[in-house]
Amino acid sequence: MNHILYTSSPSRLEISTRDVLRYLNVREPDEELLALVNDCLDEAVKVAQLKAVYVRTNVALSGDKAIFDFMEMESKSLCKFIDGCDEAYVFVATMGIKADMLVNRYLKTDPSRGVIFNAACVSVIEAFCDKLNGYLLKTENSSKRFSPGYGDLKLEYQRELLTHLDSVRKIGVSLTDGCLMVPTKSVSAIIGIK
Repeated sequence: MNHILYTSSPSRLEISTRDVLRYLNVREPDEELLALVNDCLDEAVKVAQLKAVYVRTNVALSGDKAIFDFMEMESKSLCKFIDGCDEAYVFVATMGIKADMLVNRYLKTDPSRGVIFNAACVSVIEAFCDKLNGYLLKTENSSKRFSPGYGDLKLEYQRELLTHLDSVRKIGVSLTDGCLMVPTKSVSAIIGIK
């Protein structure tokens, strides 16, 4: 199985202020908030160092288990999600450590900006994952992505998944003892191929 690296320029992502406002749960922003959201989004795009590593793998279902070439995951919701797929892409993507550093700094020095900048960073990493999804599946019928922590798919599966993808060495993504990714603006996911 070949691990393949993928990168993208943040300026090529489709992100709008509406995405950021949705993460902030704001429906009708005033002009001042809108200006701050746009400023934070511009800054998030500038600091983003978007990278991903992925692999294509066989997948088979057995009861509540999804059996990949390199690991098994027990989850009714994942099995339902990839039902009918014989293969899948498994990936880890990150925005890089600079975003985390700025979020932490702003939360200490300017909490309002910190919250908005954090939402802008979430919008950037989600847009990157959408772009990767589109790149991987341009010629195939597939599902969207499904991540450890969704439904009944345990977060602990990230440990084996990230180890297999060699994410620390390849793109700088590691795990805490609680299986949270560092940098925090990172995503691991499975995309079923039908």
